Amino acid sequence: MKQILITAGLILMGLLSCKQSDPNTQQAGLFRGGQQQDLTRFEEEIKAFEEADKKSMPPAGAILFVGSSSIRMWPSLDSAFAPLPVIQRGFGGSTIPEVLHYADRIVWKYQPKVIVFYCGENDIA
Repeated sequence: MKQILITAGLILMGLLSCKQSDPNTQQAGLFRGGQQQDLTRFEEEIKAFEEADKKSMPPAGAILFVGSSSIRMWPSLDSAFAPLPVIQRGFGGSTIPEVLHYADRIVWKYQPKVIVFYCGENDIA
């Protein structure tokens, strides 16, 4: 139930922050600043997370930090929350729709106990 509520909240935030261009197209981008946004522009970063997971899968029940570059560029995240297990999944200058686009690959598969979601400034920048 908790996962459903979190998912619904993330989807609602994404929908409120942008206008979908074509709901019938799987790769449909979102309009931002009058231009269509490519939701796959961080594909290489997501693949890098997946490759790292193949080498060493993070533990289930960890605290997952996900969002934009503020998460990615937090060098002391592990030590700041030690001894708690954390997973750092910030990427690029991501927007809420981009995090939602990759959620199956960088959020739900980890079965986190807690999700710290920081994103949104790139949606309005």
